[in-house]
Amino acid sequence: MDEVEVVVAHDERATLRAGEVFVKIDGHPTRLATEVRAMHLAPIPTPEVLWHEPPALALSAVPGAALGVLGAPSEASPAAWAAAGRMIRRLHEAPLPPWPGRPLADVEAELEKECEWLLAHSPLPSELVVRNREIARGALEPRPPVFIHGDLQITHVFVEDDEVTGIIDWSEGGPGDAMSDLAILTLGHEERLEDLLAGYGTDVDRGAIRAWWSLRSLTAARWLLEHGFDPDAPDASSTCCARGCGSRRERSDRPCPGRAGLPCRSAELSPRCPPRRPARRCAHSRHGLRRLLVDTVVDPRGPPCRATRGTAVDLPRARPEQWHRSRE
Repeated sequence: MDEVEVVVAHDERATLRAGEVFVKIDGHPTRLATEVRAMHLAPIPTPEVLWHEPPALALSAVPGAALGVLGAPSEASPAAWAAAGRMIRRLHEAPLPPWPGRPLADVEAELEKECEWLLAHSPLPSELVVRNREIARGALEPRPPVFIHGDLQITHVFVEDDEVTGIIDWSEGGPGDAMSDLAILTLGHEERLEDLLAGYGTDVDRGAIRAWWSLRSLTAARWLLEHGFDPDAPDASSTCCARGCGSRRERSDRPCPGRAGLPCRSAELSPRCPPRRPARRCAHSRHGLRRLLVDTVVDPRGPPCRATRGTAVDLPRARPEQWHRSRE
């Protein structure tokens, strides 16, 4: 081991890498404990727990590479996606964990709160927010709970030789809607839904999957904006808070010059925070929030990505290549 690498760090948690060991530090009193319990109960490959001493958790690296990255086409084969589908099905058919899932009332409250914020601050066209809020409410219909991962981003599923080698980040595991896992995994990769279902099975509610796409996008939008991801910037790394302000923990109500009057993440306006270049409302923006949201009336009987723009808004919390074990 030559160095300790900071994989991700923000106000809620931090992850460090030392060789083949990852150490997660989380300020939430129960999140890491839930992660340990969920990995213990899940009948699918997960990282090995090396030790757990709150507020820290040490995990081993998993082999293979992430199924894909958000904001770019997945290079994984259809067989790898089908393998992921089979693994998710195995999880969903496992006995429910003994702790409660997130109440739908809490999900609905978060959706309404985030939509009101988006409408008040106008980072996205109001008609886009309103239309997607209506679609997202389809995710709030009660469905029989299953054992879900809860945050099944594409960067959390690792594969090698078209087989799943591990699924990471289980802090939101518990009882929930099976369609939410399928939606989160295919968010921004809607064209791979059929590959996923080839392994999972086709007895799914496609309308609910679409609803979860909209819900996930809307509830993630503010977090992305506050961490420096511009809804229309062609390159999110060029926004000011991705380069300067967002790297500090302090928060201020001062407007950030690169974020259209939104509060700056730093206590003082950092000299590292350059003015943002003029906004470009481009339908092909790499990390554009607008690209995922539905901009036409959804026909639940139609193809899975007919009414979406097709690029993820749920950006990874860590670079996926940092989570897999080197084979060199």
